[in-house]
Amino acid sequence: MKKTLSIVAASAIVLMVGSVRAAHAATLSACISGSVDTIVGTTCTIGDKSFDFLSFDTTGSISASQLQFLVDASDPLAPSFTLAGTITATGSATNSNYINGQLNFTVNTVSGDPTLIGTTVTLNNPSIGGTAGHNYVDAYLFVANGSNVAKTSGGALPEVCIDTNTPTPSGCGPLTASGLFSPAVSTTDFGQAGLALYSEGSTATFTSATYTFNQTVPEPGTLSLLGIGIAGFVRFGKKRIAGR
Repeated sequence: MKKTLSIVAASAIVLMVGSVRAAHAATLSACISGSVDTIVGTTCTIGDKSFDFLSFDTTGSISASQLQFLVDASDPLAPSFTLAGTITATGSATNSNYINGQLNFTVNTVSGDPTLIGTTVTLNNPSIGGTAGHNYVDAYLFVANGSNVAKTSGGALPEVCIDTNTPTPSGCGPLTASGLFSPAVSTTDFGQAGLALYSEGSTATFTSATYTFNQTVPEPGTLSLLGIGIAGFVRFGKKRIAGR
């Protein structure tokens, strides 16, 4: 009897924790697509991730109002946002042009469970006009929780680009890169989603980049405890029926 009661109590705790987390999630507003300047200074959710968008840093001829912040919560295991807008750097051998825009943020799981396993950055339709000089278009996603940094399998930070300086492409390759935490996290204290362009003889054009926050399924321990609790309720109910 005591064992049955302890199982029922455990199940009640799991359900209560779930209710508290659901109530907390309900107090947060969903992120809304719009220009980047409207998202800075807000806290909102995309899927089961909560974001605190702190600031937007710029170098060169770019502003937050030139970029659109587009939300995609269609995949509950991989919510994302896209920074979109045509940004072009045009330079010459004697007057190079560098542009950088960076959205600073932190991200947490709404549930509070350590289910954020990593991140993915994808550079969409970049282009370089001409072959003169060194030119590149770059996108990156750097996220960390203290010393636990999301890194690629090769140990690098997730960054992708196209680059005319082919002998030393400096991190360029496929236009998608993923980083993993070790272990998975529930909170972060550092996040940068950015883009960069450089031109010293042609034109480098950024169109958009997508920043995705990948998660695993809920913790097995939590699911097991919930399953045991439900089984306890069923067994407790059967005993009550048998005792009648």
